[in-house]
Amino acid sequence: MRRILSFAILIAISASFTGCIAMLNRKSPVQLNPAQENTKVSKLNYDTYERVPEETLQEVILENYQGPTIFLLEKEGHFPENYYVFPKKVNPYKLGDLGFGLGMTILGATSESLSGEANGMFMIYGLMSLVSFAVSPQWIVNGGTYELPALKPYPVQNEGAPKLALGPVDISLGENDIRIYYYKSLKRFVKQKPSTWVYGKDEVYVKESLFSEDLKARLGKTGYIDTTSKLFSSRFVESKISAQLVSASIKHVGSALTVEGDVEWTLTNEVTGDTIARYTLMGKSVFHPSYISEEEAIRSGLANVFERTLYDFFEKPKVKTQLEKTESSFANLHEEWDSLKIIQNPDTNLSSAGQALASVVTVVDKNGHGSGVVIGSNGYIITNHHVVKDALREKRDLKIRFGQGLESTAEIIRTNPIFDLALIKIDAENLTTLSPLQINDIRIGEDVFAIGTPSSVDLGQTLSKGIISGKRVDNDQVTIQTDVPINGGNSGGALVYTDGSLLGIVNAKIVGFGVEGIGFAIPAEYIESALKIELERK
Repeated sequence: MRRILSFAILIAISASFTGCIAMLNRKSPVQLNPAQENTKVSKLNYDTYERVPEETLQEVILENYQGPTIFLLEKEGHFPENYYVFPKKVNPYKLGDLGFGLGMTILGATSESLSGEANGMFMIYGLMSLVSFAVSPQWIVNGGTYELPALKPYPVQNEGAPKLALGPVDISLGENDIRIYYYKSLKRFVKQKPSTWVYGKDEVYVKESLFSEDLKARLGKTGYIDTTSKLFSSRFVESKISAQLVSASIKHVGSALTVEGDVEWTLTNEVTGDTIARYTLMGKSVFHPSYISEEEAIRSGLANVFERTLYDFFEKPKVKTQLEKTESSFANLHEEWDSLKIIQNPDTNLSSAGQALASVVTVVDKNGHGSGVVIGSNGYIITNHHVVKDALREKRDLKIRFGQGLESTAEIIRTNPIFDLALIKIDAENLTTLSPLQINDIRIGEDVFAIGTPSSVDLGQTLSKGIISGKRVDNDQVTIQTDVPINGGNSGGALVYTDGSLLGIVNAKIVGFGVEGIGFAIPAEYIESALKIELERK
């Protein structure tokens, strides 16, 4: 009899501390109501997301006693978000534990068939069971209806508004700028109570990180970057955005992780170099299961952080004003200029491309070099806007080097970034100039020569031969395509026919693996209209 009584007491102890009746309620259904149609809902199950079929959203079975459940909400054209389902329904099975505890207590207090010692033990364990009932976390289980939030759409650039350029997307983390936290449960994560944490001791600096391509793809989809332009296009964009990750926190919760980070975003004027806006913004990623690899999960998390902070940046008033402009500030550039008359002194005996070498110069800047074409006998020279851009921003002069080794200082007179043309001037007289041809003079298949300074200033006035490969129209502008070898430094140089007549100003080439012989030049006919000058023969 005593053995039976002892066994019953042990069962009572186990029941009172584990709440075994409540534990019978292992799973419960919940109802999920997305605020938007076509919202994909996935449940994080240990180390992977499992898609919840739309037809089962009204009855999703969740495990009880594991704390919150993470759902991933996704919709095309919208930011993905995590949604935490917290248990909120009273566990009816707890009433069984309550009855069990009360029964033991009453039995111990009223039974006349047990010894006094047994009655006392039943009362003690009955009271302990009631205390366990009161404080046990099994009180609350999953259940009920959850209204899922509406997802925020990705901003879309207004049709006709100027496009953006994406500059460097860098990572710059100093000592202690990266932190790694570990949480035993999602509940502790929600309360921001890490179990352990580690601070990075090394500096991390990555120039032009791989996140540039992620952002470029997203900006292309939302219209902020032009991804439809042809390969030969050299379109001007007025504003450039760049980013730098300055701190990061990696937070592990079980087999998943999320990333938080501070990103410094900058919007600059591409012509003047002036900073329009600069903000440091904090972003949070959705949860990423680390079943593939921790490295891939961190990469996905950082991509989320860059993307979210980018669009938060777009919401800043100064940035928003710039993005909502309907046209470029340089669309009516000519209205600010007076017409400039330039006297030419072409060599009437010019009969070969070799003779045109004397009218092509090297344009030297502290950050590099390009080429230029003498267009005015008193020192006016044509080159590309992108060749002089840095000097223009920093308000400094340029150096001009002639083929004979003579050097001179050049002042920037005016530039037209839309046409990628610039007019500069040196103090000189009686220079031999080249005379621009008309667009109608572009003859596909004809031999042409590029004259410029490829690669090094020591290679000034290099002559390269090819043909006109095509006449393209891009953004209402004609572009000359040629297979003449073009290298860095040729920009701003001359594209001439065999008789030395000026056909165009070299300005671009396509660079890529397996790509050869695809270069471009601006038709010389645009020089006068783009820079508002009048050329007169002497």
